[in-house]
Amino acid sequence: MAGLECGLVWVEGMVRMMVLVVIKLVKSDEMKSDEEIKADEEMKADEEMKADEDMKADEDMKADEEMKADEEMKADEEMKADEDEMKSDEDMKSDEEMKADEEMKADEEMKADEEMKADEEMKADEEMKSDEEDEG
Repeated sequence: MAGLECGLVWVEGMVRMMVLVVIKLVKSDEMKSDEEIKADEEMKADEEMKADEDMKADEDMKADEEMKADEEMKADEEMKADEDEMKSDEDMKSDEEMKADEEMKADEEMKADEEMKADEEMKADEEMKSDEEDEG
């Protein structure tokens, strides 16, 4: 029986030691969890600050992009207006050139017609003179 008592005492001691070890582990876990909670809160605060900074940076980038897009649109519109103006100037010049060409052609045709008439009259006069000379 003494052996049994000894064994029970030994088991009881072992159980107490295990309980103490478990208590220490639980306390260290609780301490860690407090530290972890603080660390998590700090991480969340850092993440929120970073998210806010990122949002501000995104908004700034969007504003910059919009300004650039507006400037490009204005530049494009100005270029188109300049091109349209140049085209209308070219069209006016080409219209003027066409009119001048038409006038030149009309003048040339009139001169050619006059020359032909003059040539015909001269031929007719020469024929009449030669006919008169032949008769005379």
